[in-house]
Amino acid sequence: MTDFEAPENADLFIKPVPLKELARNAYMLGAWLSWLGEEVIMNESLMSFLGMKAIGKNRRGDDCLYESEVLSLQQSGVDGTEAMKAQKWRVSAISGGEVSGTPEVMLVYEDERGLLLSEDTTLIDSVKGRSQLLPEEQALFDHWNQPVYDFSALATLSDENSSTEIEDSYKPESSMVSIELLASFFDLERAVNNQVMPDCKRLQLEVVEGKAVSDRDDDSDADMLWVEARKYQIRFMDHPDWLLPLGGSGLPVEDFSEQINLPSEVGSYPMPDSLRCHLVRHIAWVLFWTGRDPGEPLSLVPGQFYPAIPFRPDNLKRLFVPNYHNPHFPFLASMACGPHKLPVLVHGEVPEGYVCEALERRDVMAGDLPRGIPGRDSLLINGSVPFASMCWSLVVPVEAIEFPETWYQGARTSNTQLLADFRHFLKERAAIDKANAGKQQAGDSTGAGKVLLTCVSLVVLMALLIVMLSP
Repeated sequence: MTDFEAPENADLFIKPVPLKELARNAYMLGAWLSWLGEEVIMNESLMSFLGMKAIGKNRRGDDCLYESEVLSLQQSGVDGTEAMKAQKWRVSAISGGEVSGTPEVMLVYEDERGLLLSEDTTLIDSVKGRSQLLPEEQALFDHWNQPVYDFSALATLSDENSSTEIEDSYKPESSMVSIELLASFFDLERAVNNQVMPDCKRLQLEVVEGKAVSDRDDDSDADMLWVEARKYQIRFMDHPDWLLPLGGSGLPVEDFSEQINLPSEVGSYPMPDSLRCHLVRHIAWVLFWTGRDPGEPLSLVPGQFYPAIPFRPDNLKRLFVPNYHNPHFPFLASMACGPHKLPVLVHGEVPEGYVCEALERRDVMAGDLPRGIPGRDSLLINGSVPFASMCWSLVVPVEAIEFPETWYQGARTSNTQLLADFRHFLKERAAIDKANAGKQQAGDSTGAGKVLLTCVSLVVLMALLIVMLSP
């Protein structure tokens, strides 16, 4: 503290706070604690251990280790959607001073305002309302639900110094899903629109060089042919540490045609509003589905949003070009596979049916596939189709698509948590892109150095030869 200088006109307050409370706040805010003078940094795992775990007794009087993850669920109600305080608990038995056995995982929620209902309108499995907890457990639940330190004053100052102002630019569009089922989705889509991609002027479409496997028909048995491609990504002008990559390995240059409304030359371009709106709906549906498992972190893969650019479905021998001007697509639906329902995102329609993307890994036996799928046999591997591993996209008959009402209603992870996880995903992509650019630059420098060294060596060798051959 010897080097610390307080800003002018600042009021300082010193208040003793228990270490576990500091740790809880640090963990919830995504911060670390620094022990001044001791050169000790307490990282996230230590913050979780000190602030989000406690030892208590269960109904049998046995010691247990309680671990909490604070959630906020989005519950559909009579008056629309509302947030509900909840926590995911892992309760482990303690034997001989050590944690033993498999922990009991439960969802605990504040039940003063009503019951948490599942998709079949019965209480969700492994769920307890606060009123069902022991007094000691209720105290833990209340402690972990306490608000964290408020830094809104700092955020306000930052906003006042900012030259931009975010307005509510969201306008809900119709969908193939019944509008009566979309209240919760519209709330999430509005949040994505206003908090992630509110304005084309704050976004930039980047086109970079890439290599992709050629999908042109070729009867030869040659190996895969890699061709020049264009990769697309979105830069966020207000957030330089965000990056949204599209399209996996990219779109082969040989596939470009007048149908494709995307630039083919490498460079940076203004963001088309039609593409922005299309991506907002795409992102919202992906987050909406992944948020159906409360307490589980958002899991996205680098090529998650590849259907935003033209692609070839696995059972269609031609390019599918998304229509950015049709707000009906994409939408969440179910593909009937025998007794199971495979969640899919429908990206458009072609004469053969709907173009779908599988959202979950699942092996579906040939006999359970919907009838009339084009090129059905080409999708099979050992008698089944491995969706979301070897088969990501396909065309299915329109009649194979269903809309289970319970998929669009009920409790799910809060919009706040989903957007926080998505921002983390964007930061990860930007960090990886920066690291790859650094490696490429280092590789180029190394390559140039090798060329220079080779040239110098040749000059020296020639000089030696001249000396040796001279009389």
